[in-house]
Amino acid sequence: MASLAPGTPLRANEIQKGEYLARAADCVGCHTSNPSRPFAGGYRVPTPFGDVYSTNITPDLDTGIGRYSADEFVRAVQKGVRRDGADLYPAMPYDSFVGMNREDVLAIRAYLLTTAPISQPPPPNILPFPFNQRWTLWLWKLANLHAGGFGPNPSRTGAWNRGAYLVEVLGHCGACPTPR
Repeated sequence: MASLAPGTPLRANEIQKGEYLARAADCVGCHTSNPSRPFAGGYRVPTPFGDVYSTNITPDLDTGIGRYSADEFVRAVQKGVRRDGADLYPAMPYDSFVGMNREDVLAIRAYLLTTAPISQPPPPNILPFPFNQRWTLWLWKLANLHAGGFGPNPSRTGAWNRGAYLVEVLGHCGACPTPR
């Protein structure tokens, strides 16, 4: 079995791939409110229902993803469920990321775990009742979160399918301009 120690080529390749994928998914764009504290969260996402603040995805053990297992991280990215079991607000485009394959999600995690841990909890979300009740998100998920990975179109080329994966899944290009 290949070693996954940080200094091995296999691990280095996974981290490099994760950095590329994190850029394609623009993780830093939504998880950075202060450029000197990348991935530390706190970015305000205005919605028609109020303001949602992005979470810290640095490897900080208390306010970031440092305690997330691989499975917990995949569940957060693809299903919008935090480590503590609470639902994430759909400002996080998990309805696009559900199409990401597990290997890519774990490569992003590997990269994020190499970034500087920053202790910074996000500000509280500013949402009126009933939108401040996370349990209500199951309704949104029922209507909008569809299981399954990205399915390549067999009538298209590999390059076209790679582009579609980057645009529809990683880039979540329809997430912001599309009503949710």
